[in-house]
Amino acid sequence: MNVPLFAGTRYLTTAIDYVNGVPHFGHAYEKIVTDFLARWHRLVGRKVFFLTGTDENAQKNVEAAQKQGIPVAQFVTQNAETFKKLCKDLSISYDDFIRTTEDRHKTVSQVLFQKAFDKGDIYLGKYEGLYCTGCEGFKTEKDLVNNKCPHHEDREIEQISEESYFFKLGKYKDHILAYVESGAVQPESKRNEILQRIKQDGLRDLSVTRINREWGISCPVNDKHKIYVWFDALINYVSGIGYPTDEKFKTFWPESIHIIGKDINWFHTVIWPAILLSCDIPLPKKVFVHGFVLLGGKKMSKSQGVTINMLDELATYGSDQLRYYLLREIPFGDDGEYTTESMITRINNELANDWGNLIMRLVVLLQRNFGSQTFALTTSEEIFLLDLKKVDVLVDTFKINDAIDHMWSQVKALNKYVSDKEPWKIKDKDELARIVSTLLVAVRTMNAVLGPVLPATSKKIAELFDFPSDPNAKLVTVNIPEKVILFEKVEVKQEDASQVPTGKKKLSFSDIALHVGKIIAVKKNPEADKLFIEQIDLGEKKIQIQSGLAEQYTAEELLNKYVVVVTNLKPVTLKGEVSEGMLLAAEKDGVVGIIQSKEELLGKRVTLEGEELSDPKEQISIDDFFTVKLKAKDGAVFCQDKKLVVDDVPLSIDKIEEGRVR
Repeated sequence: MNVPLFAGTRYLTTAIDYVNGVPHFGHAYEKIVTDFLARWHRLVGRKVFFLTGTDENAQKNVEAAQKQGIPVAQFVTQNAETFKKLCKDLSISYDDFIRTTEDRHKTVSQVLFQKAFDKGDIYLGKYEGLYCTGCEGFKTEKDLVNNKCPHHEDREIEQISEESYFFKLGKYKDHILAYVESGAVQPESKRNEILQRIKQDGLRDLSVTRINREWGISCPVNDKHKIYVWFDALINYVSGIGYPTDEKFKTFWPESIHIIGKDINWFHTVIWPAILLSCDIPLPKKVFVHGFVLLGGKKMSKSQGVTINMLDELATYGSDQLRYYLLREIPFGDDGEYTTESMITRINNELANDWGNLIMRLVVLLQRNFGSQTFALTTSEEIFLLDLKKVDVLVDTFKINDAIDHMWSQVKALNKYVSDKEPWKIKDKDELARIVSTLLVAVRTMNAVLGPVLPATSKKIAELFDFPSDPNAKLVTVNIPEKVILFEKVEVKQEDASQVPTGKKKLSFSDIALHVGKIIAVKKNPEADKLFIEQIDLGEKKIQIQSGLAEQYTAEELLNKYVVVVTNLKPVTLKGEVSEGMLLAAEKDGVVGIIQSKEELLGKRVTLEGEELSDPKEQISIDDFFTVKLKAKDGAVFCQDKKLVVDDVPLSIDKIEEGRVR
């Protein structure tokens, strides 16, 4: 493929994974996204190093090993292999896999601890406070919800009082504020969370060792102590590329882009920069904080029963199918809903019907008219019109969904070319050969462009058409087998389609009652500053709902707006006030915009463009509602790529053009 070459280097990292359990959707999503970025940057000519790995010194690994009755070293080794297998199954093209029990990592951790100590940034003291073994982190009362860590509700918070070495985190407050404010932390909503926390709470000195532990990296200044896991774990980003003398470190640092989940934002955007500053190492270029993969509107949690077996889904649907779904379905940086229904829809309607269908049409043309033949990879008709520079800008600014949407528009355009040309009607062999050659040129380039999304399929197509590896090669000899099916369509059994792992029935769009309403009164809930109580006129009746819009709108801004309301939700009581529905809004990077309609459509039902809907269910729960995926894009609202309309008039969005609808 002839693509523009872009200068520069990219050092891409995932968070390293605890090996106390089996891989889950969060692990898969983060690795898939980072792999997509790595593959794209390699494709367009950048120098790339991609690091992932496992965090093996955590106390939770010790606890898990003890429960299984096996030595900790054996436990972490066998589980690390599970994560390596996950990478293989997902076609993750990492350049190195770092394990924090390796000597290369232990050595660098001790070197950097010693450097910070010698600088006067680490001192011996006593720690008294709250500790979550799930996070391997210390907590304040403000961090807890009902005396539990919000991320590990199944674990008790420990009250710890013990000798510890402390790192002078507060010493670097001004430097860290400047770093975060510079835009290094993205997206903006996650950057603002950190800035607000630093400015409100300040930076307390950080405990960086634990005493009386057999497992872990020995503290170089006192062998009674082990280095605290979050000090040693973060150091993997430099130990994995050979700090301080290896050529990889000299080449790729600080061109680092850390891809991390939002639950470890603080560690990567405050603690890690402070360690680097103390050790006189330049700060990483960017930290991008992504959201969670949700199920029924909730974060997946085995202890809470909100879970789906990611390895089963991988085995059922396939690696490329799962990659495509997660990359295209979830707006990068936001939380995103996983549903089996939407997975199947994307496989059948997009992978099979669009890309798979295009390849099949080309194969059939060859089978019926040419068989084995050499074609010139040149054409006088340019049909590959994808703006690669535009895609590169979108990828390099982490707008992954937009980049793939742009790619997919070209897939659809190529299918349209075949439909317009109607080659099955053409009798002239030379004209047919010209069309086939034109398609081969376009498919060859499109296949390379989709490689970062669908690596296994891309390899299969390249082998199918025997595309030469040399991007400048002009000839290809095609030998076509009798049958080519890239993506098997998924047959949906009715009894299976109605179920989600939590036991909730999955809904169709028809099951939801969405109506246009007018906000005729707004006031704050006296028991909750973030909640508005709104009176909604639906034409034939009036209802009261509550919304969490008080941080985004004033009451005056909402008054008299024509909005979209879910009218068949079960009524609930929030902070002493009833709520009989839900007002729809879209969210992107912390900015919320309400979904709006026109005045003359008051009371009318929202439908899908080009479809007639059956009657909605009488009542649904909020969990039921979240099984139907809605998204905002290009200023409109969609359900499975069909616009939401009222009397054929599309809905609009206040403030933003795209985002997650909630």
